[in-house]
Amino acid sequence: MIRNGYKVLPPSFMVSLVKRAIKLSSLLPNVIETHPTSSMKNLGINWKEYAKKKDEIDAVICAITAYAYDNHIALKISANDGVIYLLPKGFPKPIKVSEGYYILPHIGNQ
Repeated sequence: MIRNGYKVLPPSFMVSLVKRAIKLSSLLPNVIETHPTSSMKNLGINWKEYAKKKDEIDAVICAITAYAYDNHIALKISANDGVIYLLPKGFPKPIKVSEGYYILPHIGNQ
């Protein structure tokens, strides 16, 4: 991720988050890893323009990344420790309709 210009924290700073993610992933049939801040960088999004709390827009970006993954249009970044999926540059930005409510512009044949 760093080689590709994305700023990420080392896993040692996120031990409890990693443990929780591993536990959750064992309960779900299909899990992908993403980094919403890097996806927002690709889209040119300043989260403060979208939400009062970064967690809200992070959740929206993660959901859209899952959509992009399912439709084979997510950017895949592979490393020796795993794969991270991001929204690619040029992907349509979500549109905030009201507080806590977003829509995604029409994408291709979807």
